[in-house]
Amino acid sequence: MRILDVGCGRGTPAWCDPHAEIIGIDINERSLSEASRRHPKRKFIKARAEALPFTDGSFDRVVCNVALPYMQIPVALREMYRVLSPSGELIAAVHPPRFTISEFKRCRRLKPLLFRAFVLANGLIFHLTGWSRWESFQTVAGMRKALHRAGFLSPTFREESDVRLVARAKRQPRIETMMDRRGQDTRAARVS
Repeated sequence: MRILDVGCGRGTPAWCDPHAEIIGIDINERSLSEASRRHPKRKFIKARAEALPFTDGSFDRVVCNVALPYMQIPVALREMYRVLSPSGELIAAVHPPRFTISEFKRCRRLKPLLFRAFVLANGLIFHLTGWSRWESFQTVAGMRKALHRAGFLSPTFREESDVRLVARAKRQPRIETMMDRRGQDTRAARVS
């Protein structure tokens, strides 16, 4: 099994089979150095989730542990879908609204308060549209829209705590319509 750990930080232990080949990506070089030290059997690469440096269908599982809220979510999800094998699975933990609301309530200075208000507004937009370019919170409704738009099949959700909502989804094979010899449409699943 090959697993891609997106936004790996110091290395995600959850959802990673210890016997699997695990490759972690992150944009923070310091985190990657620490991850390499902590997990010497894994490979770590500096890369952005919005432009994964891997070929199509390279991984059996993609995991993303609370990094997605800080990405361009639709672009990152399309890339994660692209690098998954036809039967691959995505597991992503995100921040539910309660997390951002609690951070907003703790703000005592104007600049952090304004930024948390910005994150709250982005979260509301994500909830309604499934689209986010900047930091936001995520809801089941917003994640369902974003995952479906990226091509994922039958997402399931589980709240683990006030700070983690976990989404799981399978890659959906694309369906092409083909004509048989009699000129009738037939549906054939094309692995892509």
